[in-house]
Amino acid sequence: EKKASRSRQFKDDVWKGRFRELLRFREQTGHVMVPHSYPPSQKLAQWVKRQRYQHQLKQAGRHSTLSDEREEMLNSVGFIWDSHRAVWSYHFQKLEAFALAHGHCCVPLGENKENAGLVTWCKHQRRQYKRYQANIPSTMTAERIRCLEGIGFNWDPRNLSQRKNATFK
Repeated sequence: EKKASRSRQFKDDVWKGRFRELLRFREQTGHVMVPHSYPPSQKLAQWVKRQRYQHQLKQAGRHSTLSDEREEMLNSVGFIWDSHRAVWSYHFQKLEAFALAHGHCCVPLGENKENAGLVTWCKHQRRQYKRYQANIPSTMTAERIRCLEGIGFNWDPRNLSQRKNATFK
């Protein structure tokens, strides 16, 4: 019994230590989206990934080490439970801002390649859309298609007649 209690206390201390490390990360970066690969602290990156996994287990009603108290602590600092959705939303917002500024969604690479990340993301959306249409596993969803089409996203940028009609609504 004492051994189990010491082990539980040790695990709790480790968890709190990683949580403090997450707070330091937030102080340095302004967010809590620790990358999957984070050389300064791969242990922090793995801990964040484990918290998301434990959250999934808890949501599914299965055994999880994520207590209500820990979940609340993570929520209180803006922890992102679904990193894939957050990344998609981040890029969508960038595309939406581009569309508002330029009247269309055909993002050019630019002389200094300043739009490289957004161009790559748009290409990925088109690839996923083709997979979705072909009933091949894809990250594309009907909701994402509605969002993209709502800002005039061009699924086939090589089609010039479509390009002329793809203005921001």
